Amino acid sequence: MSDPEREIIDLYARVKNELESRLAAFRRVWERGDDCELLAELLFCLLTPAARAHSAWDALNTLREKGLVLRFQGACAETNGRFARIAEELNTVRFRNNKARNLILAENRFMQPGNPSIRTELLRFGNPHEMREWLAATIRGIGYKEASHFLRNIGLYEDIAILDRHVLRNLLRFGVVERVPEGLSRKQYLQTEERMRILAGCMAMPLHHLDMVFWYRETGEIFR
Repeated sequence: MSDPEREIIDLYARVKNELESRLAAFRRVWERGDDCELLAELLFCLLTPAARAHSAWDALNTLREKGLVLRFQGACAETNGRFARIAEELNTVRFRNNKARNLILAENRFMQPGNPSIRTELLRFGNPHEMREWLAATIRGIGYKEASHFLRNIGLYEDIAILDRHVLRNLLRFGVVERVPEGLSRKQYLQTEERMRILAGCMAMPLHHLDMVFWYRETGEIFR
C-alpha cells in the first residue's frame, strides 16, 4: 500500500461517522425538504464556480434575507431591477453579473406558475447519472461539477463525484490525472470519474465517500 493510499484510508476511518452523518442530512433534504429548499441548493451551486463554498452560501443567505431570491413567483416581478440588486449583493463571488442572471433564470424556470418544480423534473429520471445529464444540458451555469454538487447536496449522491479543484489535486497525487485542469469536457469528466471510481473500489469505499474524504483532506471540514 502506498503512503498516499494509507493516509486516505486512515483519514476515512477517522471521519467516516461525520461523513455519514452529513450524507444523512443531505438525504433528508430530498426526503423531507420542500421545493424551495431544493431550489435553494441549486442556487447555491450556481454561485460556487470560482468561489469558496462558504462565500457562496453566505451570499445566498444574504440574498434570501433581503428577499431577492426564493420569494418571487411567475416570470418574476421587477426582473430587471432585481437583477441589478442581486448583482450588487454578489460582491463576494466572481462573475457576479453572470451568476445573478443564472439565479433569476433558474428561479423563473421552476417557480413560474404552471411549470414543473425541480423535484418533479428530477423524478422523470431513473438515477443521478440521468439527472446530471439533464441538469448540465438544461440549466444555464450548471456543468457536470455543479450538477454533481447539487445532486449530492439534496441526497442523490450515489456513484457520482464532484470533481472540483480539491478532488482533482488529490487525484493528481494518485496519478489518476496528469495535471489539475482549468476545466473538464463531458468526456473528460466522465473518464476521470470512472478512474476515480476504480480508485475508490481499491480502497474499499463508495465513490461519493472518497470524494468527501478528498475534500476534507484539503479543507479540514465537511461543509456542503
